[in-house]
Amino acid sequence: MTACRCDNTATCTSQPLPRGNDLLLCVFARGDAEFGTVEKLEFVQGNIEEKVVVENNSTGVFRACTGQVCMLETPISLDFFGEGRPSSLRASGTASLVVDTDERKVRDRRLEETLKMEFGTDIALDQQVVGLDGEVAMDDGEGVKVAAWLVPMLAVLAIVVLVGFLVYRAIQSPSGN
Repeated sequence: MTACRCDNTATCTSQPLPRGNDLLLCVFARGDAEFGTVEKLEFVQGNIEEKVVVENNSTGVFRACTGQVCMLETPISLDFFGEGRPSSLRASGTASLVVDTDERKVRDRRLEETLKMEFGTDIALDQQVVGLDGEVAMDDGEGVKVAAWLVPMLAVLAIVVLVGFLVYRAIQSPSGN
């Protein structure tokens, strides 16, 4: 089996995965084998390891396996991104493949064998962060924290401005009109 980061047409791409984008991973079977299921998927980068169980699509992994291609779409943890982080991560997993063992039919059924096989590939990551000014800057790991306090601060500011405007209108307009 081979694997790669791919696009929606199952074409492999070497373009780095931008921060915040889901990973689309294609796994290709070789020979006459066809996909049964992808049972395990994990991401490793240095000391960070994230295991994803791909059972019944219950973990947020979208899976479309047909014939010899299986496409997996899953979010990638922001822990893999940031200043000082490696420029790639390792994606690997286990899939079961169905292989015809005999072309002869036995009681109108094909003889099939299920094999478990491993796959893996390195995924390039785009560690660059584009600021509000359009300039590319390396993330210092504080960007998410800034956004966490900036949004509530802007909400409070908007409320203060709205209340001030309503008070100003109440003072300016004569009562009873």
